[in-house]
Amino acid sequence: MEDLIQNPQKGFVDIFKYLELLRSSSFLELAVQRGLESFATFNRRQSKHNPKASPEPDDISEKQLEKIVRANDFSVKSGGRKPGEEDLNSHFRKGIAGDWKNHFNQQHIDYFKEQYGDLLIKLGYEQDKNW
Repeated sequence: MEDLIQNPQKGFVDIFKYLELLRSSSFLELAVQRGLESFATFNRRQSKHNPKASPEPDDISEKQLEKIVRANDFSVKSGGRKPGEEDLNSHFRKGIAGDWKNHFNQQHIDYFKEQYGDLLIKLGYEQDKNW
């Protein structure tokens, strides 16, 4: 997750490429993509008659992804602040990975461990519940 904060554009492009959700902009690949989109639309229509079928997620272009990443950048979400400029009254407090540790008290930690401890371990953020 911290890699996404350091370089969100590259991070999301890598994720979307890995998930094969990123469209190419070359003419040939775009033509193939359009054909696949038509087929996917047909499949979605058919899946209405077959509730077990689920449509594939739609692909997006790298330009569309870049626009989404830019729109969700800390400076945009925080009203123009740069990462590191703190506003304790804002949901987008500081924009620094790991800064939550400076704001969690023991009650927060205990609650978070109880609710999400296993998930943190599963996702590799923590080794065990002794953080």
